[in-house]
Amino acid sequence: MTTRRANVRPVILSGGAGTRLWPLSRREWPKQFLPLGSSDTMLQETARRVAPGCADCVAFAQPMFVCNQAHAQIVAEQLGAIGVEPADIVLEPEGRNTAPAVTLAALLLSQRQDDPILLVLPSDHVINDVAAFHAAVEVAAMAAEDGRLVAFGIPPRGPKTGFGYVRRGTPIAGVPGASEVARFVEKPDRETAEEFLAGGDYSWNSGMFVLPAAAYLAEVGRHAPAVLDACRRAVDGGRRQGGFFHPDRRAFARAPAISIDHAVMEHTTRAAVVAADIGWSDIGSWSALWEEGTHDEDGNVVVGDIARSATANSYLRSDGPLIATVGLDGFAVVASSDAVLVAPMSDTQRVRAVVDGLIAAGRPEALRHAKRARAWGSEEKLAGGGVRRLTLRPGARLGPRVRGSAVTHWVVTGGRPLVTNGGDVYEVAAGEAVTIAAGTRHAIEAPAGEAVELIEVEVPPAGDWGAEDA
Repeated sequence: MTTRRANVRPVILSGGAGTRLWPLSRREWPKQFLPLGSSDTMLQETARRVAPGCADCVAFAQPMFVCNQAHAQIVAEQLGAIGVEPADIVLEPEGRNTAPAVTLAALLLSQRQDDPILLVLPSDHVINDVAAFHAAVEVAAMAAEDGRLVAFGIPPRGPKTGFGYVRRGTPIAGVPGASEVARFVEKPDRETAEEFLAGGDYSWNSGMFVLPAAAYLAEVGRHAPAVLDACRRAVDGGRRQGGFFHPDRRAFARAPAISIDHAVMEHTTRAAVVAADIGWSDIGSWSALWEEGTHDEDGNVVVGDIARSATANSYLRSDGPLIATVGLDGFAVVASSDAVLVAPMSDTQRVRAVVDGLIAAGRPEALRHAKRARAWGSEEKLAGGGVRRLTLRPGARLGPRVRGSAVTHWVVTGGRPLVTNGGDVYEVAAGEAVTIAAGTRHAIEAPAGEAVELIEVEVPPAGDWGAEDA
């Protein structure tokens, strides 16, 4: 057993549909891309936590990110904003759960380095005690260097039924704080969870792992060979383009959709667990955010424009209009620009059912925000049909594009963009308007050092508003 400082390679998983924190989190912009606890997004907080270099006792290498291909630009932009240079951004053509995602990462990183040690982290967890987290990673890395596949066990703060549990077995000699795994249990009922707490030898399974790549891949081959075969083919047939790695789509689609727990950890004889009292939360509901937040004298967590009277023990958040509450106790009230959620705090785990109903009804609010990020900036729908507020980042360009049957009006409200309108190219100042005839090729470009804001009104010929831009 070595005791050197481990060179650990973070693998940050940025998948998930984000339904449990609706209406702020949506499929096109899930919770890891939101600033829920600080000015940084959850993805950025996770990346900062394992920034390359030596943090306390652990030397972190450049991180790898695995995300849905639909989120490629969001991930790249959020990392660029905090100066994090990824070793790779791997784009899953479709979500297949965590075992295939980690297997892709292990295969790719093994091409760069002989048997790297992987620190697998979801991108949407809160860790309040970062020093304790680094210390737990150091212990886990020591166990991993001895061929162990290591989970992090969180001291349970109650009989939660939404978490998996892990039972600690025999302590591992020479690695203080690490034990063999006696048993994994997936989301018990409340009576069983209470028994686990009373016994004292169960922890919450955090979903974070430290894995020696070679041992992990060997165990995947032993217990989930279809995952390993599909991922090998996906890597061999993949390509690099624009700073991203694209696994082969057809090969990756053959991988079973299965978690790393079910595929490997519940079956391997190499499993270990490290006690990790690190101030952890997976922020899986609005009630979890209430628990993590700063409470006022009435027990409320208040974010945004809120007026309240006789309201206590509630999570009140608005990223849009004013919220006014009277006589609430133990409620979550959350507003975005286009939707409001009201639920008892004890029932916020069931938000997913509401989102499923919205999807079944074809409601766009389930999938995307009224304000949507674009490669060039953002757009926000202001009214029914084709009225939008567009914001172009400095130096960004929208277009050229052609709308065959609609007249487009632009009213510039900020900045001095360069407009292409058919064969004419000219600068437009704030307060000026541009009309673009149907069928005319047009574009707009922000100056290099200045953002541009404008209102776009699309007028169709016969009352049907045009489709949103891709």
